[in-house]
Amino acid sequence: MKDSIFFKLNFILKTKYKIYLCIFVLTLIIGLAFQLIGISSIIPLTSTFFEQPTDNNFFLKIKDVFPMLEKINNFSMLLTFFVSCIILSNLIFIFSTYLSAKITFAIERDLRNTLYDYFINNNYSFFFNTTNSKFISLMINETQRLCTSVLLPLAEVASRTVLVLGISIFLIYLTTKETTLVILLILFFYFVYYLLIRKKIIQNNKLLTKNNEDLVKNSNDLFKSFREVKIYGIENMFFDKIINITNKIQKIRFFTVFFSTSPRYYMEIIMFLIIYIFFLLKGQNINIEKISFLAVFIYAFFKILPSLQGLFSQFMVAKSNLDSLEVIYKKINEFKDNKQHSEETNFKINSEKEDFKQIKLKNISFDYDDKRILDEIELNISKGEKIGIKGNSGSGKTTLINLIVGLLKPSSGEIYFNDNKIKPHQLINMYDNKIGIIPQNPTMLETSIRENILLGEKEIKEKLYKSLNIAGLNNFSEKDLNKNIHSSSLNLSGGQIQRISIARAIYRSPNILIIDEGFNQLDNENEKRVMQNLMEIKDLTVIMVYHNIFNENLLNKIFLIENHKLKII
Repeated sequence: MKDSIFFKLNFILKTKYKIYLCIFVLTLIIGLAFQLIGISSIIPLTSTFFEQPTDNNFFLKIKDVFPMLEKINNFSMLLTFFVSCIILSNLIFIFSTYLSAKITFAIERDLRNTLYDYFINNNYSFFFNTTNSKFISLMINETQRLCTSVLLPLAEVASRTVLVLGISIFLIYLTTKETTLVILLILFFYFVYYLLIRKKIIQNNKLLTKNNEDLVKNSNDLFKSFREVKIYGIENMFFDKIINITNKIQKIRFFTVFFSTSPRYYMEIIMFLIIYIFFLLKGQNINIEKISFLAVFIYAFFKILPSLQGLFSQFMVAKSNLDSLEVIYKKINEFKDNKQHSEETNFKINSEKEDFKQIKLKNISFDYDDKRILDEIELNISKGEKIGIKGNSGSGKTTLINLIVGLLKPSSGEIYFNDNKIKPHQLINMYDNKIGIIPQNPTMLETSIRENILLGEKEIKEKLYKSLNIAGLNNFSEKDLNKNIHSSSLNLSGGQIQRISIARAIYRSPNILIIDEGFNQLDNENEKRVMQNLMEIKDLTVIMVYHNIFNENLLNKIFLIENHKLKII
């Protein structure tokens, strides 16, 4: 059975927001009560204005309670009462609008925080199930769509529904036949109008999600490949793609806005024609009592019509963006399932972390998409060893590293940490964040070189310059360290980026240093100097993965991955 909209909202909303929403609905009901009291006073007000007799006992009782009203005539008193009720009701509705906006944007903020939390704290393998464009679109487009184009409109729908229902019931009580006829006519008009565009709304709902993702994807692709775009002269190819996507988004949004707002004007034309015909037929045969009721009816109708139109247009907006709720609901479910599984199995052997002494991989195999990558691997790594793992591209070197640090779970085999058999997912905790990694393609943040090295760690000058020296960046000045890195990293050379990555890893004083093809951008001289610096660090365990290096003689042991097997050479 497919989950309902309210079930999904209940699932993703925190309890405090559900309470706030109840308060919001309560303010609407209170506002409606004052609105109806004000409208009901129009009849005696109109009668008093035309000097028709009213219930004097009512006024006498009021003046007995409030003697200061003795000098005020009945019309002034009723007029003041009417205006006060309408002003008060509108102030309450303004407060309800404030509440709905405040709640909605707080939900948007918390949703983004929740999604970030689930994503960043999930396991490494889960990362591969989420593409960059989908994640960014989810965080920016879909959360914004849900809050501003679903939750806010639904709050408006609730607000206007309360108002329309309340006034309609009041009018039916006054003039049952005429009001019922008019309401049925209006509802029939909106129902037919909605049926005519319903199919297009459902289609646009899905298309908007896809086009938002495509826009993010193409923008990312353009930024990542800007140099190639200029060199190959393919600006028009990217431009045409972006234009095509933005045109589709514009057409969807235009359809939603135009067809959700235009019915009001058709309806007003019809209603004015009805009123016009009514006065033509009745002519002068309208008494004061009918004028009073007609004044109430016209006022109430022109209160209902904008509200009914607003209800319809906001319903249309919400309906056109409901796919965002489905996307976020599914993703939170997916995140929660993976995170829960990770937390259920993520326990520690001892209450205190142990210093790294040794790790053993025994009969470790790993399959990916039913394809054997590593087969019955045996590997012992002790504290302070400098080992190399070499092999051709695609042989499984990086996979082995991810198994060693606990980012991936083996298909079979056993892992021992300091002679204690442990679960694979416990590994990364057992290292106690004392692993440094130098990847083949390091990620540089859009901030200063200094911040890229520190990564949130407290700056210690001596330690920072020691890390720079080990990485071969001892010529970097304070000005260089404060230089911002462009998101494409094109304002730095490949060698500089790798050496910044080396300084980043060393600054964290790791027990184990992983070098995953991390020297492939260094020339022979820099490679040798950096390797010698690393090998001289006492008790530092180095695991170096490479296809080809010039200084492997500096390593203690060298292993080769070939035909899914690992052997020492």
